[in-house]
Amino acid sequence: VDTLVDCEPPAPSPLLINEVDADQTGTDSAEFIELFDGGVGNTDLTGLSIVLYNGSNDLSYRAYDLDGLSTNAAGYFVLCGNAGNTANCDLDVSPDTNLIQNGADAVVLLTGDAANFPNGSSLPTTGVVDALVYDTNDSDDAGLLGLLNPGQPQVNEGATSSTTESNGRCDNGTGGALNTNTYSQGAPTPGEENDCPSPPIPGITLISAVQGSGATSPFDGQTLTVQGVVTAVFQGTDQIGGFTVQEEDTDADADPATSEGIYVFSSAPVTVGEIVTVTGDVAEFFGLTEITGSVTVVNETAMSGTASSTPLTLPAASFDDLESIEGMLVTGAGLVVTEVYNLGRFGTISLAGERLPNPTQVAAPGAAANAQQAANDLNRVNLDDTLSISNPFPVPFVQGGTLRGGEIASFTGVMFYSFGDYTIQPIGDPVFTGGARPTSAPDVGGDIQIAAFNVLNYFNGDGTGGGFGDVDPTQRGADSLVEFNRQRDKIIAAIVKLDAEVIGLMEIEN
Repeated sequence: VDTLVDCEPPAPSPLLINEVDADQTGTDSAEFIELFDGGVGNTDLTGLSIVLYNGSNDLSYRAYDLDGLSTNAAGYFVLCGNAGNTANCDLDVSPDTNLIQNGADAVVLLTGDAANFPNGSSLPTTGVVDALVYDTNDSDDAGLLGLLNPGQPQVNEGATSSTTESNGRCDNGTGGALNTNTYSQGAPTPGEENDCPSPPIPGITLISAVQGSGATSPFDGQTLTVQGVVTAVFQGTDQIGGFTVQEEDTDADADPATSEGIYVFSSAPVTVGEIVTVTGDVAEFFGLTEITGSVTVVNETAMSGTASSTPLTLPAASFDDLESIEGMLVTGAGLVVTEVYNLGRFGTISLAGERLPNPTQVAAPGAAANAQQAANDLNRVNLDDTLSISNPFPVPFVQGGTLRGGEIASFTGVMFYSFGDYTIQPIGDPVFTGGARPTSAPDVGGDIQIAAFNVLNYFNGDGTGGGFGDVDPTQRGADSLVEFNRQRDKIIAAIVKLDAEVIGLMEIEN
């Protein structure tokens, strides 16, 4: 008995341009174009070509045959300029660098041989399988947009960070041919599923959107709901209060200009590491973006997630770099204690990439000193004790001894903005190493050495052994005759060690 067999060929796979990376930091040496067949796998690409069109004149500038090639088992095909820099590259073409122009330009998947599209060819009117019209912060190109279905957008790879991200369909493979409205920006993933952010939760605003890319929130004064991981809690006795929340790593927007963390001024009980949903008023508290007012907090016990810390390096290129991590977890290693003036009074020290000089110590007053001060400002952050009180006791950070300029700090904390300075509120105890007191004065050369010495409130009470702070709180300097004698002995020992011919003393009375 003869058996009838259905010999109708299978339906063609939905072949799409799925991801394009046209811009990297410096020389573009890892550009690629990814095709995707929807996961069918092993789709024959014979008879197709990839043609690149220049938005400056809407003419072609490169074309590549795909004859004899196919998607892989997972459905992906990658054309690249340099397989050494691009993972999963199936067709390595020339040139190795600057393969794809930055925009406004177009990548087009066409039927026909590449020879049919010599450089300088006009835009096709037939045979277009799919197209991507893109740019890096450029104006729309009406001619190129005619390749797409009506109303489809030109995709901006520079919407967040063009040099570190690509344009990819999100969700992966979605949108359909000649449609670009599902493209977004994410980490390049040649030959793999696109890096797509989690879909927004209705009614919840991403923390990165609340923070915005500037110094103040675009939602200042509005009531919003955010959700994220609790990174630090400051609700202990005499602490500043509240807690900080950071977007889960999977929901970070990849825009380096927007912070993923925010401070919540609330006494609601929370635990580090748990996910919470917070509703409150967005406010700028002396420059610190926070959620405040009648705050409600929901502890999402059934959810889990992680929020990673960001390494802090100094100097910053601009204050925008520090603003972009306001409210976020930061870690520091190798920063130097450069100022301890406010340690005893406010529990605050300054850290920098190196010991910072007084501007007029290294530059003439005026423009040069002002430039040094500006450089110092970008090379310094404060480290606070998380307390809201003055004159904390015991004095923080001294670890039972002293804290000297030049010691190296290691810490984890959250970046705040307070009293005009970017300030880290630490989580746990920072660790300080080094900073040993010199045993001799530096050799400055010359025949006569001149020294300046601030002896820090060397006041001798009433001059007869009394009248110190223990009996007269208005007196500056030592609290008692014992403390005064201790201060005197240390100063004399230091003066002797300086071994200078001329020494100018400051803050000395009588």
